[in-house]
Amino acid sequence: MSGSLPDNTRELVAMAASVACGCEPCLKYHYDAAKKAGCSVKEMTDAVGIAMMVKQAPLKAMEELTQRLGIRKGA
Repeated sequence: MSGSLPDNTRELVAMAASVACGCEPCLKYHYDAAKKAGCSVKEMTDAVGIAMMVKQAPLKAMEELTQRLGIRKGA
């Protein structure tokens, strides 16, 4: 896929999107592509960390809602 983003940036975004949507085959593919594009382990770790934070936001919101509704006790 062509575009204005450099290959390494595109692959970091794709890795993060793969993590955020829970697609294991996608993450494996984009991990290999990111390595080939010259991404460092630190860059990949940062991208995955950001994705994990994004992925956790809806879970946290749902936990809070279920507590407010009284259908789940707080931890």
